[in-house]
Amino acid sequence: MKKNMKKKTKKLKPSPPKTSPLNLSLYSLGCTKNLVDSEILLGDLLASGHFVLSHPNDAHILIVNTCGFIQNAKEESLHTLRQAAKLKKQGPCHTLIAIGCLAQRQPKELQQLVPEIDYVLPLQHYQQLPAILENVAAKRIPVRTKQSVYPEIARFRLTPRHYAYLRISEGCNHTCSFCVIPKIRGKHRSKPIEYLLQEAQELVHDGAKELNLIADDSTYYGTDLYGKPSLPTLLEQLNSLPNLHWIRIFYAYPNTVNDELIQAISSLERVVPYLDMPIQHISDPVLKAMKRGTSQRIRDTIQKLKNRIPQLALRTTVIVGFPGETEQHFQELLRFIQETQFQHLGIFAYSPEKGAPSQHYPNQIPEEVRQERCQILAEVQKNIVQKINSKKIGQTLTAMIDDQPSPGLYTARSPENGPEIDNLIYFRSPLPHQIGDFIHLKITNLVDDYDMEAQPILEKSLRSAL
Repeated sequence: MKKNMKKKTKKLKPSPPKTSPLNLSLYSLGCTKNLVDSEILLGDLLASGHFVLSHPNDAHILIVNTCGFIQNAKEESLHTLRQAAKLKKQGPCHTLIAIGCLAQRQPKELQQLVPEIDYVLPLQHYQQLPAILENVAAKRIPVRTKQSVYPEIARFRLTPRHYAYLRISEGCNHTCSFCVIPKIRGKHRSKPIEYLLQEAQELVHDGAKELNLIADDSTYYGTDLYGKPSLPTLLEQLNSLPNLHWIRIFYAYPNTVNDELIQAISSLERVVPYLDMPIQHISDPVLKAMKRGTSQRIRDTIQKLKNRIPQLALRTTVIVGFPGETEQHFQELLRFIQETQFQHLGIFAYSPEKGAPSQHYPNQIPEEVRQERCQILAEVQKNIVQKINSKKIGQTLTAMIDDQPSPGLYTARSPENGPEIDNLIYFRSPLPHQIGDFIHLKITNLVDDYDMEAQPILEKSLRSAL
């Protein structure tokens, strides 16, 4: 995901910088956790008296928030840095700063590959950037400090006003063999509930009607602070906030989805019946090599979720072509996907990552086989989604208006669709509607492989509904 600035400034009460204000522009790449980092950083810089520009061509400072999770993401980060380096040569940019996961993982390599970079800032040092801008003679790679968590307030929002991401924890304690997140972001660190309530209230006050809870492992939340998984407690607190309508959970870990969490999702009014729970695979030999638990545990968790929350929309991700994955293992995964009928599925071809144990595993799968398995699985999932969506034709649902691509044409999402990654509902209306309003829609047709078309039932938006 790549986000550029959509507005020039945000009205805050800035403290005058010690030097003249600078014009800044930022590229945000990668996941929603990176997006939250970008919003926090821009909020700090605005509060320091600097300006955020929509167009990087006019900026004095260019910041690239990099992603280093998989090879494609690294290539996108390097491409963006090189594009920024070209702008630096053309002027008026005089400083290029790399931040984010790739900057954390490979700071020296980044500066070798893109020598125009002036500063490489580790994750723990974002709060130092305003001070660094006051001193152009600062060292390129600051000394790392102890990792901690802070209230992430006064953010410069990059998402539309009607939804936002609430990061409930940082880091991860799991040792998945394909993943380098613990090496990049450190051990799991939960934010205290009082911090999160403060952040949530600020986001809702700023217009967010939907909060999407994110973490590297959201279901482990609170274990380090309160001695047990405490996501249900957090959900109860958030559920009581006025003017918040939808709460959505991303990045659940199958082994820690417990009865208390299932009860919270099924009973709390504002927690939508949706769960993002990456399983990565279903074959036991592959799961063992991945260090991802057992097939039976995953199957039991999914069955319990479906029994307790029949209307649940379940999203998951899988990795195909992992070292040692045989055709038999892949067929087992294929059958499981066909049987389970996930509403949403993310499919990734295995990518060997520097620093991950699986990089050195034997029986690496050829790239062409990995891509072929991706395509086979994608075709299966497309048919599943078409079957699920076809059953919705004629049904009426309440949706949130997401965007207006053109005059009279709107997109919306139901509770079972997360922002940016899931299906959309298109509808036309001659009446004006506000982004973020709720509306009753009757599904009339399938637009393409994943999206749907609808007719408004009530032409007037339900601004105070739900």
